[in-house]
Amino acid sequence: MTMTSKESKTVSFFTICYEGDWERILKENRLERIIRQCNYDFFEKGLIINNVKDRPTVEQYAKEAVQKGIIDVYYFSEDYSDEILTKFSITRNSFHLDFYDGYYYSIGPLSAVYLAKGKYLVYLTGDCLIEPHSVPWIDESVERMEMIGTFCCQCTWCRYQHRMYLVYLQRR
Repeated sequence: MTMTSKESKTVSFFTICYEGDWERILKENRLERIIRQCNYDFFEKGLIINNVKDRPTVEQYAKEAVQKGIIDVYYFSEDYSDEILTKFSITRNSFHLDFYDGYYYSIGPLSAVYLAKGKYLVYLTGDCLIEPHSVPWIDESVERMEMIGTFCCQCTWCRYQHRMYLVYLQRR
């Protein structure tokens, strides 16, 4: 087994806000709580801002979150969308499925993957909260991925036992 140092396990944290929840994420303590409850010292903490009507107002709150040390960076997904689509060889029209346009739903996570500077990425949507004092799932996940590079980790909850479990999804 190969052991790696904590320094080489750089883990970025990103979450997203959009028109429907930016106030809850940025005006309330939701953003800080999401990060704090991960109980992890992240290499960087970032916010993707997606599809908002009043960009200057949302940006002011994002700047305040940076000044308070809650996050290190924020990005507007629309500023990077062309680069991201090119990088991942995706067209804007490829998000259209029948009557549904999944572009705005998908560009946020793609932005996080594209912009994160850490070797690993924890991406949680704004409506996710990790239970306080949960198992050290991030360290455990990184260790597993370091040993077996074909795994993607996802935390899930057992609603009957109120414990968190890791699900390892093997890529083929």
